Amino acid sequence: MASDLALWQIAADAENEDNGLEQVRQTGKKVVYGQIIQLKNVFTGKYIHVSTTKTSVTESNNMAVELHPINAKHCQFKIMPRYKVKSEGDVVQVDDQVVLESIKSPGSFLHVSKGVLGIASVYSKCFELNISVQQTGFTVIRKYKPATGDEEKIKLGDIIRFYHKEMEAYLVAEGLFDDILLEDVHLRMRPLDPAVPKTLNPSSSAITYWQIESQEGPTAGGLLKWEQQCRIIHMCTRKYLSVDTNGKVTLTSDHLDPRNVFRLHPVIRKYIFTD
Repeated sequence: MASDLALWQIAADAENEDNGLEQVRQTGKKVVYGQIIQLKNVFTGKYIHVSTTKTSVTESNNMAVELHPINAKHCQFKIMPRYKVKSEGDVVQVDDQVVLESIKSPGSFLHVSKGVLGIASVYSKCFELNISVQQTGFTVIRKYKPATGDEEKIKLGDIIRFYHKEMEAYLVAEGLFDDILLEDVHLRMRPLDPAVPKTLNPSSSAITYWQIESQEGPTAGGLLKWEQQCRIIHMCTRKYLSVDTNGKVTLTSDHLDPRNVFRLHPVIRKYIFTD
């Protein structure tokens, strides 16, 4: 049994290595209809997987979709045009509408539920992604076009933390998900202490993470510029950072509230002097 397990592990490692090399080889090439692709979440590094054991939460006739770190057949999809104006072999372009057919379950497609998730979910009032025999069209949107030198720059959609250097504190929001009155935005102290090694590293607590979103909406991308209007989303609650009428910093679920729009300003400006 142990020898079989070792052989399976060797085979899995070899397949992962081959997949990695193939991904590198395909980087920068155009995607064409009929091609098999994978959908990888940038933040978690996990793939969208088709579950063969779990059913959808909102639609029991459909199978569930989940994020999984393993690169397998469950996370492979064939990209096809939604309408017949394009066919297999044509290049996929920005603003095209596509459907994604599961390779693991041929004839089944990535599908957006008609109903929304209940209040028990962190993502309540959001639609669920599942697998169905019914097709759902997805529009291809260019979020960001990579450019040389952008690796260290903040981009819209990035996950960040706010750290107050003098107070040695992080901006956090914590409380109960089902009681908006108990969700509190504040600075959590994390003093650097050489006697406690973990304090020398940045906090990894989930409540310290925030996401930058353009005022235009979540689909807008590109580099974030100083004084550009944006919204700041708390990763755990998916609520927006806001300032109420009393000047208190809080969270809100209303993405249209003008009080959740912010501009980021540099504390130290760099000037170039010339003779």
